[in-house]
Amino acid sequence: MQGNGWTFIVSGMVSNAGVGSGTVMLDDLAERVPFYSAFFVDKNRNQVTPFANMAPRMITNCDGLETGTGCFDINVTEVLSAFWPSIDGHFPLDEPLCGYRGEKCDYTLIIIGVSATICIILAVIGAWSLRRYWYDFFHLVKE
Repeated sequence: MQGNGWTFIVSGMVSNAGVGSGTVMLDDLAERVPFYSAFFVDKNRNQVTPFANMAPRMITNCDGLETGTGCFDINVTEVLSAFWPSIDGHFPLDEPLCGYRGEKCDYTLIIIGVSATICIILAVIGAWSLRRYWYDFFHLVKE
């Protein structure tokens, strides 16, 4: 009975079918060499973006038993270049559009527009004041 239970358990655990973890590479010390990918999880856009893959590369003419290391290097490959955790995902500009002191933008139209608006407001206030003054002056003269 114990043999049948053991056979049932082992046959359920061991199989040649199914998808495993993908490619498995072992180093000189019979340790698994890792394949990694780096992802950025953007909470604003609810999106997972891969930006780097890390794959092992075996070092030639290396004895892992002698050196005590696995004799492999990790080769990092960028999947997404110009990655930046911002809304559009791009790097910020090296220099602001108008320069650091605003020297690269032309403010002439803004200055003319604000000056014209102030002149119109002052003209309206002046005309209203003059009308009121003349209205009061002529009423006093008539009385």
